[in-house]
Amino acid sequence: MEFYLLTLKSGVMERMFSNELPEALRYLDVTVLTRLIFIEIFGFDNSKLDNENIITYSSSEKQAIEAAVSGKCDISFILNPTKIEQVRDIADNGLVMPRKSTYFYPKVITGMVLNKLTL
Repeated sequence: MEFYLLTLKSGVMERMFSNELPEALRYLDVTVLTRLIFIEIFGFDNSKLDNENIITYSSSEKQAIEAAVSGKCDISFILNPTKIEQVRDIADNGLVMPRKSTYFYPKVITGMVLNKLTL
């Protein structure tokens, strides 16, 4: 089993996606993985990205590594978590977070009120 650390070269996302992606989205790990690796390199389209027989997601690094080591999958990518500052920047710019870019724990119970909101 081989492991690699992938490091994005400076300026790659600007050169490839400056006309398509707002700056706030360009350097999210999930954007780099989806746009640069899955779409540009592997040639995946949205149907493949949504097909759980092709791509599965886990919030556990341990599960991702075990899946690759055991042969349950061909390749695993472990991403840095999305920082709250990145989420805030995207929201401040009126943008939507990319799929599979947010995993918050503990999960909030549906309908539970956390703070009084005043407008």
